[in-house]
Amino acid sequence: MRRWRLFWQIFPSYVLITVATLLLVSFYGEQALERFHQWQTRAALESSARIFAELVTRVRLREHPEELNELAKRLGRATSLRITVIEPSGQVVADTEETPALMDNHANRPEFAEAIRGRSVGDSVRYSDTVKDELAYLAVPLIREGQVLAVVRAARATSEITRVAATLKRQVLAAGAGAVVLLTALSWWIARRISRPLERISEGAARFAQGDLDHRLRVEGSREITALTETLNEMASQLDERIATIVRQRDEQDAILDSMNEGVLALDSEGRIIGINPACSRMFRLDPALVRGRPIHEVLRKADLLAFVEEGVSSPRPQKRDIVVRDGQQRWFTASGTALYDRQKRRIGALVVLNDVTRLRRLENVRREFVANAGHELRTPVTSIKGFVETLQEGGLDDRQNAERFLKIISNQTNRLDALVNDILSLANIEKDSEDRTINLVPGRIDEVLDAVAQMYQAHADRKRIRLVCESHSELEAPINTQLLEQAVANLVDNAVKYGPEGSVVRIRAYPENGGIVLEVSDEGPGIEPKHLPRLFERFYRVDKARSDRLGGTGLGLAIVKHIATAHGGTVSVDSRLGQGTAFRIHLP
Repeated sequence: MRRWRLFWQIFPSYVLITVATLLLVSFYGEQALERFHQWQTRAALESSARIFAELVTRVRLREHPEELNELAKRLGRATSLRITVIEPSGQVVADTEETPALMDNHANRPEFAEAIRGRSVGDSVRYSDTVKDELAYLAVPLIREGQVLAVVRAARATSEITRVAATLKRQVLAAGAGAVVLLTALSWWIARRISRPLERISEGAARFAQGDLDHRLRVEGSREITALTETLNEMASQLDERIATIVRQRDEQDAILDSMNEGVLALDSEGRIIGINPACSRMFRLDPALVRGRPIHEVLRKADLLAFVEEGVSSPRPQKRDIVVRDGQQRWFTASGTALYDRQKRRIGALVVLNDVTRLRRLENVRREFVANAGHELRTPVTSIKGFVETLQEGGLDDRQNAERFLKIISNQTNRLDALVNDILSLANIEKDSEDRTINLVPGRIDEVLDAVAQMYQAHADRKRIRLVCESHSELEAPINTQLLEQAVANLVDNAVKYGPEGSVVRIRAYPENGGIVLEVSDEGPGIEPKHLPRLFERFYRVDKARSDRLGGTGLGLAIVKHIATAHGGTVSVDSRLGQGTAFRIHLP
């Protein structure tokens, strides 16, 4: 929310109050003047009509109407009013503006009818056909001996009344505008006199807040302002000393905590977080500013960790334990907990240190799985070779036909063992070079890699009557290691030819996609069930082990493809439909 300066809080309010007051006074003054003017006009019309009524007699009305008409004209010119004398029948006897004989009967005029009917004053505002203008009429009955002799009517043009009222309004508005200008200037001066000393103090306090504690406020003004200024100067002096000490201690602690790879979590005796270092924040994706002061069980929903923390807070002895955290994936931590004390050696909580050993655990699991799988894969050919060698040693050599068959099996198993060892070594070298960043990537043409692989497997494809189709564009280039990329594509083509039926087509192609290059090898083989697809690129994972053994597969080909793609900064993917074939892709940046 925007905060306004004190001056802009005081000055506009003064001006607003002033303007509102003047507007209110002007409004009511204008209304009062307008009502007064209307009353005055009505009173003038009524007094003029009554005065003229006193001049009207029976003789003048009946025997000398010309004299009465001339009298009405003279009085009208003297007062700027229109005077009309009307008999009870509505016949006009005298009029200031027109010859009575030429005028219509006025019996239907509202002011005349009201004066005759109520024997009181009648009035109306309407357009006059005689003078061609809108007039305000007021009629009074002339009563003699209880009988209405005539009605005397006085009238004035409403335009004149409006002109006078407008003049009064302009005078009121001019006076109000002058008062607004004067009071605005006065309000400005008062607001500046109040706000300026406080603004200087505010500016000085802002410099204090920004760390300029050597600055001192000028002591001046009223007693209250002077006392406030001196207090702020003293506060700045003390803050300078204390902040320097606190900053030095904080910097030392932050430097230690920030440099630690281990996560550090400090809790009070109630289990609320009082401190957390960046490493711990990253481990659990926490915002230190948001979690500080909150109970640990509201921030972390990890059962093993919460159990360890509760034990660490309540136990007087140091604790150490391996814990597992599950948040979409398993992570392992070595947790150490110890009591936390203040300067008075009072226990105020616990300190928990977390060392993330997930990578070590995963590497250990990978090592175990690899050793187990490699041992199992190596045992099969070694057992077969050993069995047939023993058979030959025990007299099998005498049966030449069986001996040749046994030697052929031994040769096949030896070749399989050799391929397995070569794939294991190749995979190990690729992983090592990738981790050491020693794989040399240079700009190269993709079509040359695909053509080389296609030529390599053309004869093998011809033997199975498989048509090998290579599609690429010479302009496709990327940073590659030609030897490794050829090995990856060759592994995919080898599988496609190996598992493709006779007379089918194996396509090798490359095309641009989303700013990168895709190398695709597709076949028209039996396809792979969807449940196997997520694990295809794992070491030693085979969909059909018996078929793979029969065709000489080692179970490491696709794992090598994945690691070669990773070494190039890319990824791998696979699509397959049962009975329609499979497409493997290498996505290069």
